[in-house]
Amino acid sequence: MALWFTEAHTPDVRLCIRAERQIFSAESRYQRIEIFQSPQFGRFLTLDGLVMLTERDGFIYHEMMTHPAFAVGPDIRHVLVVGGGDGWAVHELIRYNGVERIDVVELDEMVVHAARGHLMHAASAFDDSRVRLFIQDGVAFVRRCRGEYDFIVVDSTGPVGPGEGLFTREFLGCCFSALKEDGILLSQMGSPYYEKSMDFVARTFSRAKKCFPIVRAYQAHVPTYPSGYWLFGFLSKKYDPVRDLQAGRWQSIGIKTRYYNTPLHLGAFALPSYINARLGIAPDMPREEGFAPTQAKRSEKFTTPRDEEATPAQEVPDEVFSPCEKQNDGISQKRNEQGESTAPPEQNRGEDFVPPSDEQEEDFAPTQDEQGEDHVPPL
Repeated sequence: MALWFTEAHTPDVRLCIRAERQIFSAESRYQRIEIFQSPQFGRFLTLDGLVMLTERDGFIYHEMMTHPAFAVGPDIRHVLVVGGGDGWAVHELIRYNGVERIDVVELDEMVVHAARGHLMHAASAFDDSRVRLFIQDGVAFVRRCRGEYDFIVVDSTGPVGPGEGLFTREFLGCCFSALKEDGILLSQMGSPYYEKSMDFVARTFSRAKKCFPIVRAYQAHVPTYPSGYWLFGFLSKKYDPVRDLQAGRWQSIGIKTRYYNTPLHLGAFALPSYINARLGIAPDMPREEGFAPTQAKRSEKFTTPRDEEATPAQEVPDEVFSPCEKQNDGISQKRNEQGESTAPPEQNRGEDFVPPSDEQEEDFAPTQDEQGEDHVPPL
């Protein structure tokens, strides 16, 4: 008898994967963790019934969550991974010899245990001497950091449930402070196709623009994620991912990838018109012949987080969200000083952009009633 794993993407759309057997199943204090073996996707990991990764398409998501930063940032040595207990993001990071330290902050130790025992990328990743694993809340961890990291990967679950704190303005502001003056943050944002998940994407994008001077969304095809179409966020203090791409330098490193490459890097930031419209951004103009990437200048109005109150950028209506607590230290994750720097292209920031202060914006945490019986949020 066939065993079918089913994940509801919307009340009207479901993903079904035939599984040959269940390899691992356990309930942690935060979530249910399962690993299945399937003929089409190999082994795949689920948290609370949602697909986090599969052996067949996981390389797409994790390459796009790591390599774009190295193709832009010139000297990445210290990296923070918030979430990432499955080990695949770390597996990509340890391929760079120049990386000296990788701190992984995962709340749920059972995710790490399951991955190390049953997923091939995890064992080699966590055994690398440069990796330090912290089993604790990621939000609380970044609150204590100041100017330590060149690159932060937010490999989180979706914005509902245990991972909700990783989508708040407070968390993004703390990440800004944790980065060095030219630091970069990459984060998954969700599917822009289904209406309810697009609300989350737009809300997260709007918050990011209040915390970082450079915010760009980029895309990838991930077959087992809702709609198969996924957006990521490139947040930076200094470097623009298109204008400051150093394709030749990255190619000279000699990293062999299955999905990511530098021509695709440029194309990933060329979003469909309906997404540009929903996020309130204008598409890049075609490059002129002889164009050479340069660093943009940061506006004199820019101040570091907590200096003064932010002026809201284009917001998704608040009535579709409800507040969550600022001091939320029980949050799971998967899935500095001011100086001259740079500013993003005009289409990615409001005229009155100011990063956030300590005073918290009203953040969202959809309630069970809002979700509906069959609703499953983006990963």
